[in-house]
Amino acid sequence: MFWSAGVAMFCGSLAVGQHGSQIGDPADVFGPVRAAPALDPLQLEVKLDDRLAGAIDAGRLVSRCDADLGDLPVLFAEAVDLRPTILLPRAVLDDLYARALASLSEGDPWRPGHPASWFRLTCADVAAARSLRDRLRATDGVEECDFVYLPFVQSVPVAAHDPDDLPPPTADFDPMQRCRLPAPVGLGFDAVRGLVGGQGEGMRVFQSEVDWVIDHEDLGAITTASFVGAPSDGQNPASDHGTGVLGILAAGDNGFGVTGLVHRAELRISSWNSHGSVAGSILACAGEAESGDVLLLISAFDLAMTKPRDFVPAEYFRINFDAVRIATSLGITVVEAATNGDNDLDDPRFGGLFDRSVRDSGAILVGASDGELPVRADFSNYGSRCDISAWGDQLIALGFGTLFYPGNDRLQAYTERFAGTSAASSVIAAVVTIMQGVSRRQNGRTLSPAELRTMLHTGATQTAGAIGLRPDLVPILERELGLPDGLEIDSWQAAPGESIGLDLTGAPGSAAGLVLSNALVSIDLGLNRDLHVDPGFLIHLDTLGLVDGTARYTSTLPNDPSISGATVFLQAVLLGAGQAARLTNSVSLHVR
Repeated sequence: MFWSAGVAMFCGSLAVGQHGSQIGDPADVFGPVRAAPALDPLQLEVKLDDRLAGAIDAGRLVSRCDADLGDLPVLFAEAVDLRPTILLPRAVLDDLYARALASLSEGDPWRPGHPASWFRLTCADVAAARSLRDRLRATDGVEECDFVYLPFVQSVPVAAHDPDDLPPPTADFDPMQRCRLPAPVGLGFDAVRGLVGGQGEGMRVFQSEVDWVIDHEDLGAITTASFVGAPSDGQNPASDHGTGVLGILAAGDNGFGVTGLVHRAELRISSWNSHGSVAGSILACAGEAESGDVLLLISAFDLAMTKPRDFVPAEYFRINFDAVRIATSLGITVVEAATNGDNDLDDPRFGGLFDRSVRDSGAILVGASDGELPVRADFSNYGSRCDISAWGDQLIALGFGTLFYPGNDRLQAYTERFAGTSAASSVIAAVVTIMQGVSRRQNGRTLSPAELRTMLHTGATQTAGAIGLRPDLVPILERELGLPDGLEIDSWQAAPGESIGLDLTGAPGSAAGLVLSNALVSIDLGLNRDLHVDPGFLIHLDTLGLVDGTARYTSTLPNDPSISGATVFLQAVLLGAGQAARLTNSVSLHVR
């Protein structure tokens, strides 16, 4: 048999009698529950000590480094089905884990376990599952063993693949997307859209959920090639939810429906079902992502410890925590919904799992406000672990059909009432995508997940209810990234025949050469930043004197309908005044 390289990293002496914490039946720990937890009573999730290097070969548990497994192979053989929890190839998991450990210090208190050390056992009946669980918990080398809890997506209730607008015509709902407005009502999206990077240019965003309707008329850029792993079929009851989240990010800028907040980013989508588990979906994304990419994690788990709908974030469970920790250690920014359980995550019943002094996955945990009001939505979880918040109601999104639903056509369904921490998390995913995209493009620097999480608080709007502050993109970019830096555009879009205006700043007495191109590049000229306008398609618009350090450029777009849909990019070079030449930031203009 072939074992991938790297086995020795995970094999070593095994301490006898050392067991990790067990979650167990809620009733075992917390007394009688008021509702059934959402779990599969026939399936067990088992974490073995990494030093055993456990693997499944021909339906049997074996050790990849010939460690003594004791009674574990016999116990595992009682299951009617046995498989690794994470379905990715072992070589992929070894590589992810090795790179994650290499990025963490030796004394890091939150080093994850190896994802290949988790196994899923299916038992013949409930009694057999409970008996096997109890015996595995008492067996050396078993760190965790519990029933498999089932993930949910949570839509706060609302009433019940062509890139072109399907008949009948769909109105433009984008002006209704008020989270784009300036703070304190909105998060400042409109104010930064003109900066190149401010609409997601050059960024890649992964969404881990369960299903989507990718043929929706407003998702022309999303195809089966957008999936990480096997495509889902759009038939899951939760597909409207995934479509709503995806639309907030990626809906097309096409004059109808709604425009995604980072519609120029590349969106990749990963279904839990295709990867066998939420953790598998996270790691599948991590395997294709690069440092600086964004991963939006939408999933909730119902513990039913003390009430129905007792939802907690995915990272409550160690398998998901470790997967997130691996992703963030690789430089992937994970944005995670705090979920809709109306729970205080600082409650002692959660055992400190949401206390950063106990453990920290590195994810950005997002609470939900009551729409534009900076107060906690009554469904949102809350507590010190909530890093940040955003609108959790009244978002314009695809799906559901409460705003537009002609002929009950789900490909033209829109809602004005998308809500929940999922909605809030999609907004925050857009915020960090813009922060990273602008930093990469304008400053040539990729920000770490920790830097992004801290920067979100700069100039943020205060909120009530321990859901986290509401970020404001304008002070974040100004104070943390020094942008804009020399060039501002009045509006990121204009119609044929309308006027446009740009403000330039620099050293008094210098001159600014303003240029335009229809193509975006990054060319290192040895100056303070890259040239972003393609010199092969360059148009020199004007040279302006900055007598007092400022200048204003205005022009009128040709009144020609044929230019609608075009996007151009502008940048200026600053010369003179006894200073070295430097380039301003770049901006974009979309012709409606």
